[in-house]
This record gives sequence, C-alpha cells and structure tokens, in this order.
Amino acid sequence: MRTVAVALAVSAAFGLVAAQDAARTCTSGAFNEAEDYFAQKTAGTGSALFSVSYGLVYKNVTVDINGVKSLYQLVQCFTDPDAAANATAFIPVCETTADVPCSRFEIPLQKVSVGGALFLSMLEEIEVEKTVKYTELASVSPCVQSNNPGAASTTDTAQLNEIDAFFTDTTPLVTDAGYTKFVRTGLTHEQEPMARAWWVEFASLFYNQESLANYMIERVKITYDLQSENTWDELNVVWIDSIDEAAGEATMLGDVYFRNILSDAKLTITDFSQTVTFDQLDAALRTASAVVIGGAHLDLTAALEKLSVENVTEYLFYDNGTARVYQTDRHKSSTQGLTAAYFDAYTAAAPDLVLSDAIKATRKLAPWSSPSKDGGVDLMFLRRVDELPIEVSADAETCGMGVSRPTDPHSIRHVLTSSLVEKVSENPTGAVAYERLTDYFPDKFETRYAALFTVSYHLTWKMVRSLSTGEQYVLVQRGTEAVAPSAYVGTRRFTIPIETSAYQATPEVGIAALLGVLGHVKITTVTPSECVLKGIEEGDMVSSWSISCADAGALDVMFGAAGCDNSAYSSATADPGPLNRLEWVGYIALFHNKEARASTVVDTVAAKYLCIRERGMAAAALSGKRPNVALVRGIYKPATPGPDFKEGYLANKAEHERITFHDAGGNNLAFDDASSIVTEASKFEGGTYLYHGDAVFRRALADVDVLFDNSYVSGLYPNLTEALAFYNLTVDDTQFKFIANRQMYRLDRRINTPAQYTDQFVRFVIEPDAVLQDFISVFHPDAVNTTSTFFVRNLFEGDEKFEIEAGNCANIDAEVEFLTEEHPICFLPCAERQSREYCTTSCYWWTDSSCRESPQEFPDLTGSVSALLPSMAVLSLAIAALL
Repeated sequence: MRTVAVALAVSAAFGLVAAQDAARTCTSGAFNEAEDYFAQKTAGTGSALFSVSYGLVYKNVTVDINGVKSLYQLVQCFTDPDAAANATAFIPVCETTADVPCSRFEIPLQKVSVGGALFLSMLEEIEVEKTVKYTELASVSPCVQSNNPGAASTTDTAQLNEIDAFFTDTTPLVTDAGYTKFVRTGLTHEQEPMARAWWVEFASLFYNQESLANYMIERVKITYDLQSENTWDELNVVWIDSIDEAAGEATMLGDVYFRNILSDAKLTITDFSQTVTFDQLDAALRTASAVVIGGAHLDLTAALEKLSVENVTEYLFYDNGTARVYQTDRHKSSTQGLTAAYFDAYTAAAPDLVLSDAIKATRKLAPWSSPSKDGGVDLMFLRRVDELPIEVSADAETCGMGVSRPTDPHSIRHVLTSSLVEKVSENPTGAVAYERLTDYFPDKFETRYAALFTVSYHLTWKMVRSLSTGEQYVLVQRGTEAVAPSAYVGTRRFTIPIETSAYQATPEVGIAALLGVLGHVKITTVTPSECVLKGIEEGDMVSSWSISCADAGALDVMFGAAGCDNSAYSSATADPGPLNRLEWVGYIALFHNKEARASTVVDTVAAKYLCIRERGMAAAALSGKRPNVALVRGIYKPATPGPDFKEGYLANKAEHERITFHDAGGNNLAFDDASSIVTEASKFEGGTYLYHGDAVFRRALADVDVLFDNSYVSGLYPNLTEALAFYNLTVDDTQFKFIANRQMYRLDRRINTPAQYTDQFVRFVIEPDAVLQDFISVFHPDAVNTTSTFFVRNLFEGDEKFEIEAGNCANIDAEVEFLTEEHPICFLPCAERQSREYCTTSCYWWTDSSCRESPQEFPDLTGSVSALLPSMAVLSLAIAALL
C-alpha cells in the first residue's frame, strides 16, 4: 500500500537533513553503476505544474504551465572526469523538440540568479541562499542581504555566463540568448496555498536537498492543517489593495491565493476583486472584524483618515480601545527600502504563518497566540497600524531568525509540531465523531501515471483537481464539515464517503465495481457488467444512455461531464496511456475513502502489465518482427442520412491503443505513415482517420498483418463472413495478409448479447494487463503461457463468446475480482529464472546462460538489435530505448 506519513518527528527529520548534507557537493571517487546517487528523493508533489522522475545519476524535471512545457535534466556532478564520463552512458539525450525544450544542468548548482522574490524564499527554506549571485535587491531578506549579491539579476550575456541557472517566473523563448540556463517557476500560477508551498520541493531538486525540503513542507502542512481545523463563525474582513482618494474609490484584494487562505481562517473578504465607492467601502467597514490596507506605511491616524473614518467607535473592527487595522509591513528593512518584502516574498513558503496572522488579527484569543516582545499579539507579516514595524538587517543575529527558519520557542510551528498528529486506523467508511489533531486519511493515494488529475491531503479533507477542466473539488470527511474549508475559490464541495452517485461513462462504472461501491450507484449509463445488470434487475439502479443534470440532481455526485452542480468531471479514457487510465481507479476511490483498495489494484495490475509488457517487447526484439496492426470499423448509411454523409471506414489512432499494441510487440498502423494515403483521409476528433471509398481503403489495408474489426451493427454478433462483408471482402481476397494468414479478430468475446455491449468498454481501463496479454497471444503466441483470450475473438477460428449475465453476480457490493492471475515468473528472484525469455523485469541475461540482478556490459545503444542479442543486458537496454 502506498501511504504518506502525515507528521514527521522533528528529531528524525533533522537526522535526514544531516544525511543529505554530503550531497551538496560533487561526488568524489569512481562511478559505481549499481549505486543510486539520489537516495533521498522528494516525498511527492502537491503541485500539478511540475513533476520529477529519477534515474541513477540524473533527474528529469518537467514544468507544465498553461500547456507550455519545459524539461530540465539534472545530472549529478563528479570530481573525477573519468567517473563523469562513465556515468554518461546512463543518461539519456536531453533533446529539445518543437513542443518541449530540454536544458541540462549539473547539480548541485553553485551560482544562480533569481528573478523573483517568491522563489528566493524557497532557496532560503532549503538553506542554499549563498548560491544566489544576482537577484532583485528590492525584495531580498536579511539572509540574502548578508550574502551581499553583486547586482540585480538581468539577462545580460556576461552575467548569464557567470551562473549555472537563472530561476524566472517568465516564459523564456528557445530563441532567447542563453535560454538553456533559464528555469521556469510557476508559483504565481498556484492558487491553492499548499500547492504554492510545494515549490520548495522543486527548488530542492537542483541542490540535492530533497530531505530538507520534505521536512520543511511537512512542517508547513501540519501547522496549516491544524489551524484550518476550526469551528468558528464566519467573519467579514475588508482587504484593500489601494485607495484613490481623488476618485473616491478603493480597489479590494484581487488575489485568489490570499482569499483561499482567509477562507481557511473562516474569513470572508467583502466585495472580492471589486472597485468600490467610498460609500460602499464605508458600509463594508462597519461589518468588518478587521481591515488590511496595502500601500505605503501608515500610522493609525493616517489610516483612519485614508479610510474616511471619523468616529472609529461606530465600526465593528474597533474593539475595547483597539482598532484592528493592519498593513503587511510587520518586518521591513529601511536600509534596503523593504516596506513589505517579508510579506511579498515569504507568503509562498509560509502559508501557515499567513493563516496564523489572519487568525490572530481577527479573533480575540487564538489558542496558539503568544505575547510578542512589545506586548502585542505576535504577528509575522501583519502590523497593527498603531504599532511600529520591526527593523531587520543583514547582521548575523537577524539572519536565521526570519520567516523561513523561526527559532522562537513561541512560534506557531514550534508549538504545533511539538505534538504529533494522531491517525485513525483506516480511512472511514462513514461519518466520524470529530476529534481535533486527527488525520482521518491514513491511506493516501499517490498518482504515478495519471496525467489529468491530482490530489492533496489535509487532516479532514482532500483537494482534487481535474486538469482537463481546471475544476477543483474539496472532499470533506463526513462528520467534520464544521472544520473544513467552506469557500475555496473555484471549487465544488462534496461530503465523503459519498452515499449516492450517477455515472455517465462506462469505464468508471467498472471502477466502482472493482472498488466494491456499486451499491451506491443509482443511475448508470448502459454497462456490460454482471453486477450492474443484477442491480437493474433488482430495482436498485436505473440504466440510461443519456443522464441529465436533472436526473442526477438529488444524488451526491455525478461522475462524467462537467456542468452540473454536483458533477465531478471524470475523464479516464482521455488519459493517454494504459496505466494512466488504470490510475483513475484512485480518482473514484477518493470519493469513497477507498484509497487502500485502489492502491492495491493499481500496484497489482501495473506490476502485471509491466511484467507482461517485457515479454511482448522481448519477443519482438528476439524475433525481429513487429506485425502491422489496425483497429478499424465501418461507417454505414443511416435510415435518414444528412446532406454531408459519406460511407467509409474509420481507422483508430488512439494513444492508449498505440502504446498497448507497441508494448505487445506490434506496430499500430493507423494508415498515416504513407502521405499518399493520408491526403485521401480526413482526420476526425478522437484520433481517427476516415477513408471514403473501397479503393482508398483497400490500399490502406495492403500492409496490415492483423486486423481488429470494431464495427457495430445492432443485433448482430458477426461471424467471419459477416465481418468481412463490412469491408466488401470475402475469404477469397487472400492478397490481404490478414486474410491469407487467418488474422482477423474482434474484441467482443465477453458480451451482453441483449444489449450488444462488450466488456472492452469496462475492462480495457481497469485491466490493461489482460488486454495486453490478449494482444501478445495474437502477435507472439509463444511469449505467453496460454492459448485462451479474454476479449479477443479469432473470426477464422470461431472462438466462443462469454455471456455477461446478472446471474454471474453473487453480491453487488463485493469487490470484483481480476480476470488475470498473477504471473509467477514476473516475481521470481533473478537467479531462479532459468531461461532468457523469463529473465526480464529488472534482471539481466548473461552470456554464461545465467540470469542476474546486474548487467554484464554497457554497449553503445546506437548498434543494431541483432548485434545486441547475445546479452540480455543489452536487450533490456534496447527495449528501454524503444519505449
């Protein structure tokens, strides 16, 4: 089970930090091909904008901001040139394409420029601020001041030549001079507080400081979550960005990020992101518990005058002789001209401290408040305007006492992390009796493959993001609703575990059955599932080809398309690869607290898929053959055709099918490789090509070795003659290889005949290993130890169908079992695998006919496959190069 610890003991965390110190410099000594040079890895990412994968001596970091991608290859440095040269054999080429530029950096970085205060705070969090050579001097902290950067960061060529990398929040162009040194950061694109804080992990990747970053982010997360657990009443806050006295207008706070933090403090911003008149402002001020004013430094008299407040005692923010009016310049440096620099820079790294300030500034007594040295409430960023700012400077005493590493024993982080969070034994199956300082989600789901959704965990709630639509869903544990966020911007809120649901897409219904939550489904699209059929027979659910918002309006959630008040967008079939699609088991599980089951399913199926894939890939490499495969269907004239209708044929080019055919040792021939054919085809949405006329289509079929017919004709379960007739062919057309070699198939072996709906629409997503095994048995029969198939039906052989019936379902609430069994050969120790064909999955075949855990040699990968056959180590590398 994949789980993430919610709390780290401080002492243990500092132990990890000490172990990581050795990684700050180049590695000395000879290169060891068996050593993982990044033993301390990132604990994951709570941001959807960057990701990382690890090799032995390199990391690939991908940044994707608004669809613009950049790839950064981070290579561990060595003091020994020979060691560096030997390590190069293990590092893939960093290739810039038209869509994704790639830049290579030797890590850990030694000298950098930083073009933004927000990212500068991340470098301070991981204690590498001394590597900053150039930065924006108007927004630096005491620790950076003590380092005395030489000048402001620029894109001047001479300056770029002095540094290893330039961190910037802008988007450099490939045509820009020195673009290979630019590293894009996306903090300002993050609207959820903890997602922005997670960029400390991004910074750590460039310095091998993952251990320290893991500790820092966990510490911030704990304190943020604990403070956001509160049962207070909502209060109004007026937060003013600027005041135009001449125009008689005020501009209110327009930053979604800060509004989300205030929401967690149970604070509502009046007239969010609006320009208001002074009369409107005055009305808002009278019901506000606190006021924050941006801009230049003000004292109380000047602030009240600016607000046009004549009698402050008439306003709610005035209480017991104190006006709760604040500015964001609690810490400043007069010598550097820093008026609000701490707030501007450190809110990204320390959202927990911003939240703490918001709570303390608006509530009469917060349980973690502590007296400050001047007798007021101890705030980090907000300054009550009747108090003076705290001066900071570049001396040694000040550096190290700032926001990033507070040492004050009264600090919010110290107080709250001194006691570890309690955890329940498993994710709840229903409502709970809320207890403070409790993590209700000990079983957490981590995405490794899915590209279209993310999840982050908090003590009593989860934040789920659909990357297809940009929608965000707050999933609140049933029984803890009073302490969960109530007004996150751009979110939809659900109480979990959900009790009733509707499904607009067939694969997700199969996921519900796999998780054992089908009993909660009340409305479903037509689905060939035994237990769905049973539920319909018994009147527990309704099946419909089309489900509207009105149909599902009374249910907790409708999975499928966006647009309904209770919809959660689900797009399993849009995720590109087989394992991407599989991981949507976790998406549905999040709404049911079934992460433990989902993790088991994904881990088990993915392991089987990867094992079977190696056998298919090895078979293709050993034989030197990859059959050309096509998945096609006919388009037929309807009863009332439209004016633009043309009969023709569709050839699929879906990415998941291309990947699966390739992994099975085949070649997906989507008819787009020959330009003369493509010019006669019209590309459609969904990755398909449409061909008009038999002549064109016959030319496209000329190179097809294996044909999968996916045509649908109501009421017909076609035999060979009927399927060939779809394409105006007969068994006598042996000029086509797939007919001459008896290689024509359909994917409807598992079918519900009354509905004419096949199990491929369900199982292809949740059991890609079974699909892959079927395809390998067609392309390379000797590579799998079975002659039977699950979905594939050979039309020439007359394979029998398996009827999907309600009688096959024993219990609608039971977890559906897998079709495939485990493949024992995949999990044997290397030494026990006695043949080359089975020496796969992290094992290597040696020339002495033994299977071992380490490779025998490391040849040039540019050679031919035939030259590589004597060694299984070589074969494994060749396969990796083909992926």
